Amino acid sequence: IIQKYIRGWLSRSHFEILCKYAHHIVNIVQAQAIVKRWFYHRRFKQIKKRTRIVKELSDTERSYSFKIKLFIEVFLRPLSNGELGIAVPKELKETQEQMKRISDHAATLAMQFEARTKNWHFDTCISDIFLTTLSKLLDTYSKYCNNYNSVFSRLKTLKIENANFRNRLEKCLSDPRCNYEELDSFLILPV
Repeated sequence: IIQKYIRGWLSRSHFEILCKYAHHIVNIVQAQAIVKRWFYHRRFKQIKKRTRIVKELSDTERSYSFKIKLFIEVFLRPLSNGELGIAVPKELKETQEQMKRISDHAATLAMQFEARTKNWHFDTCISDIFLTTLSKLLDTYSKYCNNYNSVFSRLKTLKIENANFRNRLEKCLSDPRCNYEELDSFLILPV
């Protein structure tokens, strides 16, 4: 707005007045430059923060997807193949199916984030990823969460009562990919 008035004033050939008040015009231009720098700096900080957040979301989703797949490979697959020496309880079968669905959703979400962040621009939209995936995930996660306590208590009971199960479970969890994490830390991931 200030520039508009100054341009209008200059276009009416007020050269004498211009010479008289030239130092004021310089001050106005300097003030405008300061305000522009402040706005650009503020916008840059917002862009930088948004970029960090999206990168963190992408990294977290990739890590989450990896851990879910690891849980399925190290524990659930041997359980379903009968390698752990027990008949698979009903709760664990349901958990296995839910974890496979969760793994598929997590992998899809991680790939979508990866694709978006590959060609990242600060105006890139990521909300549609959540909106399209949320409806699919909500049902699966709610079933898993509702089943979590019974599965957790059943596994705890099995570890106490069945020495064969406990030994084979320890063997599965001693896999170097698990980083010596307990079964509980894998079970709580989706919750």
